[in-house]
Amino acid sequence: MASAHRRDLVSGVVFSKWKLLASSGGGRLVFRFLKPRRFVSAVAIVLSLGANAVFGQATSVTLQLFPLTGEVRLINENADPFSFTFYELESPSGALNGTAGVWTSISSTYDASGNGFIDPVSDWVELSFGPTNLSEATFGVGGTLPAFRGISLGNIWNSSLVATPDIIAKLVLPNDQPATVFVRQMLDGDYFRDGMVNATDFQFWKAFIGSTTAPFADGNLNGIVDAADYSIWRDNFGTALPGIGAGQVAAEGLGSVRIVPEPIGLFLLLSGGGILFGRWRRIR
Repeated sequence: MASAHRRDLVSGVVFSKWKLLASSGGGRLVFRFLKPRRFVSAVAIVLSLGANAVFGQATSVTLQLFPLTGEVRLINENADPFSFTFYELESPSGALNGTAGVWTSISSTYDASGNGFIDPVSDWVELSFGPTNLSEATFGVGGTLPAFRGISLGNIWNSSLVATPDIIAKLVLPNDQPATVFVRQMLDGDYFRDGMVNATDFQFWKAFIGSTTAPFADGNLNGIVDAADYSIWRDNFGTALPGIGAGQVAAEGLGSVRIVPEPIGLFLLLSGGGILFGRWRRIR
């Protein structure tokens, strides 16, 4: 099974040379095969591995903070979809802005009453929208952030109130367990993620142009690295995170931000510093 090929459950699951299509109806899974004779073998695999092993679900997500603009983004950097039923952002310093039109909440934009990107079935509800706490939840089965995709929650963070970001993020998975949340400071156009926008970021954009699995170089969150992402790099060339250089680490603790090389940058450093090219709404 380790060598089996797998793709998103929305479009089906591919095992070796045969295909299992899964769709939900009436609360059950319906299976159809391109090669019926392998029905028994496939069902055995599903039952023995369990749903999460076949239909993978990510349990971690990244919260990106942009100190120069105040934007906050929620990014799924995993190869599996990330599903959740609740999220909360806390700021002891009162650096959050939940004003309508500023906070791009799921209930105002991304649920069934909006574009349906996170939840095409159910509506979400804003539970709190004060300067110290923003939160939303659904009473449905949950929303999903697709693999390698992200959303903007708007320019809701006033980074000038505190020297070190004090945003604490909590998300709850559909099984009521807490998700692992990575909180990171970011810059528009910083595709290498070293805290500076320079020529290295252009090389990364160039190497991954056309990719739909490279969220680190998808500056406008449209799901593909394209010319618009080049424009973002160009418009932000020369900027840097305030007071933080490449590789510097902020104070540790719950909700702390680490400015460190991402998996890509670290991999490049370990390989001698060369560039590795490859393919990667509102209810009140």
